[in-house]
Amino acid sequence: MEPMNKKTKTTWLISILLGLTVLLGLLSYQLLYKNVSFMSGVKIAEVPVAGYTPDEAAVIVTAWLENAYHSPVILHYNEYSTQLFLKEICNPEDADQIIQKVWEQEKNRNLLSRIPGLNRNQKMHYPLSITPDKEKLVIIKDKLDQQLAQPYVNARLEVDPGRGLLIIPGEDGREVDIEATMAQLPSELKIFTELKLPVVMANKPQQVNAQDLKVMGELSHFTTWFNPNEVNRTHNLKIAAGTINNTLLMPGEIFSFNNIVGRRSVDRGYREALIIIGGKFEPGLAGGICQVSSTLYNTALLAGLEIVERHNHSLAIAYVPLGRDATVTYGLQDLKFRNNSEHPLYLRAVVSGSSITMNVYGHEKDKQRIELSHVVDGVIDYETRRELDPKLNPGQEIVDTAGNKGYIVRSFRTFFDAHGQVVKTEQLARDQYRPLHRVIKHGPELPQKDGSGEGLPPEDIVERPGTPNTINE
Repeated sequence: MEPMNKKTKTTWLISILLGLTVLLGLLSYQLLYKNVSFMSGVKIAEVPVAGYTPDEAAVIVTAWLENAYHSPVILHYNEYSTQLFLKEICNPEDADQIIQKVWEQEKNRNLLSRIPGLNRNQKMHYPLSITPDKEKLVIIKDKLDQQLAQPYVNARLEVDPGRGLLIIPGEDGREVDIEATMAQLPSELKIFTELKLPVVMANKPQQVNAQDLKVMGELSHFTTWFNPNEVNRTHNLKIAAGTINNTLLMPGEIFSFNNIVGRRSVDRGYREALIIIGGKFEPGLAGGICQVSSTLYNTALLAGLEIVERHNHSLAIAYVPLGRDATVTYGLQDLKFRNNSEHPLYLRAVVSGSSITMNVYGHEKDKQRIELSHVVDGVIDYETRRELDPKLNPGQEIVDTAGNKGYIVRSFRTFFDAHGQVVKTEQLARDQYRPLHRVIKHGPELPQKDGSGEGLPPEDIVERPGTPNTINE
């Protein structure tokens, strides 16, 4: 046989290369475009899908995911434990989306790695990760905190008659660290017989400790007086003052009376007492609470705090000077002031005997000398009105409301330096109080005597017991 010449060899090599190219092209077409099932060695999580079409694989993976997300998770801390399922921690993934994603990745895989028999050890594993859902973690944390959390207790001040101002130490609290707890979960999704996770607790430090209070002194105090024989009103004062007592106000924080005291309702213990309705006094729920807000308003003013919101009553009241009252109505009118110092403030409210006293404590260097004043710009006389009361005897008259004048008032706050010199004076408000009209109730007209037109002499006008000469809402 004659040896091939150079030209023949070249032709032969070209033919072989063309044949391989065609063969490789046909194989590529078959593997990349005509193949309708997953290749050998492909595994999604713990599910082998080789030989299955995407639709067939989705059915298998769906069933597997259902079991995987039903894996029990035991959360425990000391003697406490509770069981969840993995689906309560994570949002279960959709099998169709998983299959579609893997199918696309398989189509883009290197051709040589997909040729059957070329590498029998070739495995393509597509793991699924465990990813906790943030919204679900909030719910789990709340549930765990109800059982395991311990609120912190701030250090507080108490006044002892013999020893003066005392510091009562506080105590740190604890809360569930849900992120650290869930970080103990495996990274890959599997079907677990049981997962046990110890609950991680985080320290919740007190906002004010005993050391903070050592530099505190009284910045201001203010006292108002009431009649303790008005049992319901006194009861309301004590509830409201108790919710304010021991309040901490951080620098820049705004105190809201309505937020701190909350809704005034029967289920919170409030009772009916006189309140101002439509320019006159009527029984109403939580009567007297405005004395608490007005006392606090004056205390805040004397501490030099920034007043954010304050409203005057429609009528002048007796327990604070004109222009220095602060009415509150839940959801409508609030008393708000800001801690405009660089240090925490501590509020104390105590009802004792016939008085309510508010104190503001803060850093001793924030102590200021402040005076409050007001100017009456106008006085509005009250009217005397007569009203028929069929329950009274003919000719009888009773003073139902004694009457009070109305006023137009401007209030001021003056700051002094250490030498007693005025630093500044600011106008706080310009308020108008309506007059409380004098009301005389009378019985039916007297019958005429013998047609002469002369009636029987009227009885003396008497004051009804409890008729207010001063207004004490």
